[in-house]
Amino acid sequence: MIALQGLSVRDDKNPYGDIAIETTGLRPGEKLYEELLIGDNVSITQHPRIKTANEVMLPWNEMKDIIAELDIACRNFDYEGVRKILLNAPTAFNPTDDICDLLWKEHKS
Repeated sequence: MIALQGLSVRDDKNPYGDIAIETTGLRPGEKLYEELLIGDNVSITQHPRIKTANEVMLPWNEMKDIIAELDIACRNFDYEGVRKILLNAPTAFNPTDDICDLLWKEHKS
């Protein structure tokens, strides 16, 4: 992408390049890969490498209420409220880390 912009990488071989690439590691909450299937409700298909997930489907009225609650919590920067709403909803939301919201941290200070 750097070369596509007509620029060059700055490294040991090219100390006068335009852009240096630095490896910083993973940020909180960042993943190395994305899991497309979560949970134990997986079914096999005719193809040995293709599986399907049997996920919970909510009626629109229930989903609409959850979205309205989330909207209010988000507008009030109520990150704990958002988390509680998601935990109580039948979404299989299972957080593994503490809340890491840079916008909330900035808003709080």
